[in-house]
Amino acid sequence: MRIGELLNRWGLSLTVAAVITTQALTTAASGPHPIAIYTALISGALWAWHGAHTSDRAVSSGFLAQALTWDSFVRPRRAPPDPPTIYLPMAARMQQTEHYVRAYAARHGLERISLALPGDRHSLTDARATSRGRRGHLWLGAHWFHPEHTHYLAPVLEHELAHLRRGVLWGF
Repeated sequence: MRIGELLNRWGLSLTVAAVITTQALTTAASGPHPIAIYTALISGALWAWHGAHTSDRAVSSGFLAQALTWDSFVRPRRAPPDPPTIYLPMAARMQQTEHYVRAYAARHGLERISLALPGDRHSLTDARATSRGRRGHLWLGAHWFHPEHTHYLAPVLEHELAHLRRGVLWGF
């Protein structure tokens, strides 16, 4: 594996691991106990592994999250019996977003980007992206699809897609 691929794969995790290790080594150098050096090296390596593993899990489970959240809203098995007036415009905007993301993935040589809605009520305005190789996953809060706030969707979406294109691991 080349250095560039390693940095793209473990980017943020390696940075945090390096900071933890450097801080611990600096502390150990000024302190009396050499065991701190080994602790620093092990904690830094574990932090890097944890970040890469969490990112892998987020991307691989993204397709399940899409099926459970995004697809059930955009493509329900049966239409809601009495949908609220806001349902149809939001679902239409989500479909447009999905088509745009597919075209973006094809244009930039990405395999697939899954989309999902975050599950808790505190994440309505959440937007996160993570990638692994040529696959990626986007979490977009329902707030961005509301007719009153949809004008914010384009910059938020472009920002998150830029993370995927660059392979930067954020939020996981």
